[in-house]
Amino acid sequence: MEKHGKNGLKLLSPIIKVISRNPDHYLRETKHDIYKVPQKNGGNEYPLRHTVEYTMNAAKLERVFAKSFIACFDGYNEGVGVLSKHPLRLSHLLSGARDGQVKIWRLSKKKCLRTIQAHNGPVNGIYVDEIFRTTGQDSQLKLWNLSEEFDGDLSEPTHSIPLQFVPHSISHLYNSTDFVIAGEGISVWKLYRDSPLRIYDVGPDTVHSIRCSPVEASVMAGCASDRSIFLLDT
Repeated sequence: MEKHGKNGLKLLSPIIKVISRNPDHYLRETKHDIYKVPQKNGGNEYPLRHTVEYTMNAAKLERVFAKSFIACFDGYNEGVGVLSKHPLRLSHLLSGARDGQVKIWRLSKKKCLRTIQAHNGPVNGIYVDEIFRTTGQDSQLKLWNLSEEFDGDLSEPTHSIPLQFVPHSISHLYNSTDFVIAGEGISVWKLYRDSPLRIYDVGPDTVHSIRCSPVEASVMAGCASDRSIFLLDT
């Protein structure tokens, strides 16, 4: 409501809202009636639902903005293309780069234990067990001893095999010393043997990756440049 003062100024009166209750909603009509109990029509909602939802959203945001960076392992002059973890020593990791270097890392201490000039060109595959095997763009398969403390002589491989093709991937048959190389087809090798045990022709296209099943030791899966994914049973 507006009022005008002596000087012609408008005076604004405050607006007051009164909270009122209807007695019919909470009083009995007679003394024989039961007491009216207020009801909530929202269903059986958890009373702390909004508090729990707020806490969960806060926890999610905290993880989103958390600093997930742990460490940086550097020392390469070229890009890194291959990684392989040790199946038993979980804190050890091997990596291969485009310049042919292979580095052995200890993740718990965040440091490099050894650096090996393994190939003349990019390292295409690494697999680790009691020994570790590397394949490179130079069409070489090399086997290296892997001592308990990595303190052995790793300047030269224990065995080196020239291949007739460029290998792109290597994997290991579980519960066996045999291993598999992928490139122009699939070849199964025995340890320290200079020729493949078996060769599988999967077409004219290059096979870029091969992995053996840890459950069914004779089954392997691979993918090729013709957009195909295949399974083999050796």
